[in-house]
Amino acid sequence: NERILKNQNLNLIKNCTFAGTFQMPRLLPYDGMPPSGLFPFHKTVHRRQNSPIIGNPKANASKDFVHFFLDDYQFERLWNAPERYLTTLSAYAGILSPDFSLYQNMPIAVQIWNTYRNRTLACWIQQHGLNVIPTVSWSDSSSYHFCFDGLPTGGTFALSSIGTQRNALSKRLFCNGFKEFIARCQPDTLIVYGEPLKLIDEHREIKVCYYPNDNLQRLHNYGR
Repeated sequence: NERILKNQNLNLIKNCTFAGTFQMPRLLPYDGMPPSGLFPFHKTVHRRQNSPIIGNPKANASKDFVHFFLDDYQFERLWNAPERYLTTLSAYAGILSPDFSLYQNMPIAVQIWNTYRNRTLACWIQQHGLNVIPTVSWSDSSSYHFCFDGLPTGGTFALSSIGTQRNALSKRLFCNGFKEFIARCQPDTLIVYGEPLKLIDEHREIKVCYYPNDNLQRLHNYGR
Protein backbone atom coordinates (compact mmCIF):
# COMPACT_ATOMS: atom_id res chain seq x y z
CA ASN A 1 0.00 0.00 0.00
CA GLU A 2 0.96 3.66 -0.25
CA ARG A 3 2.19 3.90 3.34
CA ILE A 4 4.60 0.99 2.91
CA LEU A 5 5.85 2.39 -0.40
CA LYS A 6 6.56 5.74 1.25
CA ASN A 7 8.23 4.17 4.29
CA GLN A 8 10.73 2.46 1.99
CA ASN A 9 10.94 5.49 -0.36
CA LEU A 10 9.74 3.24 -3.18
CA ASN A 11 7.50 6.09 -4.28
CA LEU A 12 10.67 7.93 -5.34
CA ILE A 13 11.54 5.40 -8.05
CA LYS A 14 8.18 4.93 -9.75
CA ASN A 15 9.31 6.94 -12.81
CA CYS A 16 12.93 5.73 -12.88
CA THR A 17 14.63 3.37 -15.27
CA PHE A 18 17.24 1.01 -13.85
CA ALA A 19 20.69 -0.35 -14.55
CA GLY A 20 22.72 -3.32 -13.36
CA THR A 21 22.11 -6.42 -11.30
CA PHE A 22 20.86 -4.41 -8.33
CA GLN A 23 18.59 -2.12 -10.37
CA MET A 24 20.18 1.20 -9.58
CA PRO A 25 18.10 4.18 -10.76
CA ARG A 26 19.61 5.63 -13.91
CA LEU A 27 20.79 9.26 -13.96
CA LEU A 28 20.85 11.66 -16.88
CA PRO A 29 24.16 13.36 -17.73
CA TYR A 30 24.84 16.96 -16.77
CA ASP A 31 26.36 19.08 -19.52
CA GLY A 32 25.90 22.59 -18.11
CA MET A 33 28.35 25.07 -16.65
CA PRO A 34 30.47 24.04 -13.66
CA PRO A 35 29.27 25.41 -10.30
CA SER A 36 30.56 28.83 -9.26
CA GLY A 37 30.92 27.34 -5.77
CA LEU A 38 29.87 24.45 -3.58
CA PHE A 39 27.70 24.81 -0.49
CA PRO A 40 27.29 22.00 2.10
CA PHE A 41 23.83 20.52 2.50
CA HIS A 42 23.71 20.81 6.29
CA LYS A 43 24.11 24.60 6.05
CA THR A 44 21.30 25.12 3.56
CA VAL A 45 18.73 25.15 6.37
CA HIS A 46 20.53 28.03 8.10
CA ARG A 47 20.80 29.98 4.87
CA ARG A 48 17.10 29.37 4.18
CA GLN A 49 16.15 31.13 7.38
CA ASN A 50 18.05 34.27 6.38
CA SER A 51 17.38 34.49 2.65
CA PRO A 52 14.14 35.74 1.04
CA ILE A 53 14.87 33.95 -2.25
CA ILE A 54 14.77 30.47 -0.72
CA GLY A 55 11.40 28.90 -1.31
CA ASN A 56 11.04 30.09 -4.91
CA PRO A 57 11.91 27.05 -7.04
CA LYS A 58 12.42 29.24 -10.11
CA ALA A 59 14.72 31.77 -8.47
CA ASN A 60 18.07 29.97 -8.63
CA ALA A 61 19.54 33.25 -7.43
CA SER A 62 22.52 31.36 -6.06
CA LYS A 63 25.02 29.97 -8.57
CA ASP A 64 26.28 27.50 -5.99
CA PHE A 65 25.61 23.79 -6.14
CA VAL A 66 24.81 21.93 -2.93
CA HIS A 67 27.31 19.19 -2.03
CA PHE A 68 27.08 16.15 0.25
CA PHE A 69 30.75 15.51 0.99
CA LEU A 70 29.88 15.29 4.67
CA ASP A 71 29.49 12.70 7.39
CA ASP A 72 26.43 10.67 6.45
CA TYR A 73 24.45 11.71 9.54
CA GLN A 74 24.49 15.30 8.22
CA PHE A 75 22.14 14.38 5.38
CA GLU A 76 20.37 11.22 6.56
CA ARG A 77 17.34 13.50 7.02
CA LEU A 78 17.19 14.01 3.25
CA TRP A 79 16.60 10.28 2.79
CA ASN A 80 14.09 10.22 5.64
CA ALA A 81 12.01 13.12 4.30
CA PRO A 82 13.12 14.15 0.79
CA GLU A 83 10.00 16.18 0.02
CA ARG A 84 10.78 18.45 2.96
CA TYR A 85 14.03 19.67 1.38
CA LEU A 86 13.09 19.95 -2.28
CA THR A 87 12.15 23.64 -2.08
CA THR A 88 15.37 24.47 -0.25
CA LEU A 89 17.50 22.68 -2.82
CA SER A 90 15.56 24.34 -5.66
CA ALA A 91 16.92 27.74 -4.66
CA TYR A 92 20.43 26.68 -5.69
CA ALA A 93 21.79 26.22 -9.19
CA GLY A 94 21.82 22.47 -8.64
CA ILE A 95 23.24 19.71 -6.50
CA LEU A 96 26.04 17.18 -6.55
CA SER A 97 24.19 13.91 -6.06
CA PRO A 98 24.05 12.63 -2.45
CA ASP A 99 27.07 10.63 -1.36
CA PHE A 100 26.27 8.10 1.34
CA SER A 101 29.61 6.49 2.12
CA LEU A 102 31.25 3.43 0.62
CA TYR A 103 34.03 2.19 2.89
CA GLN A 104 36.15 -0.88 2.38
CA ASN A 105 35.30 -2.23 5.84
CA MET A 106 31.54 -1.94 5.29
CA PRO A 107 29.60 -5.10 4.47
CA ILE A 108 28.90 -5.27 0.74
CA ALA A 109 25.16 -5.20 1.47
CA VAL A 110 25.54 -1.79 3.12
CA GLN A 111 27.63 -0.48 0.23
CA ILE A 112 24.97 -1.60 -2.26
CA TRP A 113 22.25 0.02 -0.12
CA ASN A 114 24.15 3.30 0.09
CA THR A 115 24.77 3.31 -3.67
CA TYR A 116 21.06 2.67 -4.22
CA ARG A 117 20.12 5.54 -1.89
CA ASN A 118 22.52 7.88 -3.69
CA ARG A 119 21.01 7.06 -7.08
CA THR A 120 17.41 7.08 -5.86
CA LEU A 121 17.60 10.55 -4.34
CA ALA A 122 19.52 11.95 -7.30
CA CYS A 123 17.09 10.50 -9.85
CA TRP A 124 14.06 11.79 -7.95
CA ILE A 125 15.56 15.27 -7.54
CA GLN A 126 16.53 15.29 -11.22
CA GLN A 127 12.96 14.41 -12.18
CA HIS A 128 11.79 17.48 -10.28
CA GLY A 129 13.74 19.70 -12.64
CA LEU A 130 16.88 20.42 -10.64
CA ASN A 131 20.35 20.23 -12.13
CA VAL A 132 22.17 17.18 -10.76
CA ILE A 133 25.85 16.44 -11.22
CA PRO A 134 26.39 12.72 -10.58
CA THR A 135 28.79 12.01 -7.72
CA VAL A 136 30.97 8.93 -8.05
CA SER A 137 32.54 6.88 -5.25
CA TRP A 138 33.86 3.38 -4.71
CA SER A 139 35.62 1.31 -2.04
CA ASP A 140 37.76 -1.52 -3.43
CA SER A 141 37.45 -3.71 -6.52
CA SER A 142 34.55 -5.65 -4.97
CA SER A 143 32.41 -2.50 -5.32
CA TYR A 144 32.99 -2.14 -9.05
CA HIS A 145 30.13 -4.47 -9.98
CA PHE A 146 27.56 -2.01 -8.57
CA CYS A 147 29.07 1.38 -7.66
CA PHE A 148 29.06 2.71 -11.25
CA ASP A 149 25.62 1.36 -12.16
CA GLY A 150 23.09 4.03 -13.05
CA LEU A 151 25.75 6.64 -13.83
CA PRO A 152 25.68 8.19 -17.32
CA THR A 153 28.41 8.01 -19.92
CA GLY A 154 30.04 11.37 -20.61
CA GLY A 155 29.16 14.77 -19.16
CA THR A 156 30.17 16.15 -15.78
CA PHE A 157 30.86 14.12 -12.65
CA ALA A 158 31.85 14.99 -9.08
CA LEU A 159 34.17 13.28 -6.63
CA SER A 160 36.08 14.05 -3.46
CA SER A 161 39.84 13.75 -3.10
CA ILE A 162 39.72 14.25 0.68
CA GLY A 163 41.38 11.43 2.59
CA THR A 164 42.36 9.54 -0.54
CA GLN A 165 46.10 10.04 -0.03
CA ARG A 166 46.48 9.41 3.69
CA ASN A 167 48.37 6.12 3.32
CA ALA A 168 49.56 3.62 0.72
CA LEU A 169 46.35 1.58 0.83
CA SER A 170 44.02 4.56 0.38
CA LYS A 171 46.19 5.83 -2.49
CA ARG A 172 46.06 2.47 -4.23
CA LEU A 173 42.30 2.09 -3.77
CA PHE A 174 41.68 5.57 -5.11
CA CYS A 175 44.02 5.10 -8.07
CA ASN A 176 42.49 1.77 -9.08
CA GLY A 177 38.92 3.00 -8.67
CA PHE A 178 39.63 6.22 -10.54
CA LYS A 179 40.99 4.29 -13.53
CA GLU A 180 37.90 2.08 -13.50
CA PHE A 181 35.64 5.13 -13.31
CA ILE A 182 37.35 6.81 -16.28
CA ALA A 183 37.07 3.66 -18.38
CA ARG A 184 33.39 3.12 -17.59
CA CYS A 185 31.96 6.66 -17.44
CA GLN A 186 34.25 8.59 -19.83
CA PRO A 187 33.76 11.97 -18.11
CA ASP A 188 34.19 15.22 -20.02
CA THR A 189 34.41 17.38 -16.87
CA LEU A 190 35.28 16.60 -13.26
CA ILE A 191 34.21 18.58 -10.20
CA VAL A 192 36.78 17.70 -7.53
CA TYR A 193 36.17 18.64 -3.91
CA GLY A 194 39.50 18.80 -2.10
CA GLU A 195 43.16 18.99 -2.96
CA PRO A 196 44.49 18.68 -6.53
CA LEU A 197 45.90 15.29 -7.46
CA LYS A 198 48.48 14.46 -10.13
CA LEU A 199 46.56 11.30 -10.99
CA ILE A 200 43.57 13.40 -12.02
CA ASP A 201 45.52 16.17 -13.74
CA GLU A 202 47.31 13.66 -15.96
CA HIS A 203 44.05 13.18 -17.86
CA ARG A 204 44.39 16.26 -20.03
CA GLU A 205 41.38 15.27 -22.11
CA ILE A 206 39.17 15.98 -19.07
CA LYS A 207 38.34 19.47 -17.86
CA VAL A 208 38.99 19.51 -14.09
CA CYS A 209 37.56 22.08 -11.67
CA TYR A 210 38.82 22.01 -8.07
CA TYR A 211 36.84 23.32 -5.11
CA PRO A 212 38.40 23.76 -1.66
CA ASN A 213 37.35 21.79 1.40
CA ASP A 214 35.06 24.33 3.10
CA ASN A 215 35.89 22.95 6.56
CA LEU A 216 39.56 23.76 6.01
CA GLN A 217 38.61 27.11 4.54
CA ARG A 218 36.59 27.91 7.66
CA LEU A 219 39.56 27.07 9.90
CA HIS A 220 41.86 29.27 7.81
CA ASN A 221 39.37 32.14 8.10
CA TYR A 222 39.54 31.79 11.87
CA GLY A 223 43.33 31.84 11.78
CA ARG A 224 43.89 28.22 12.73
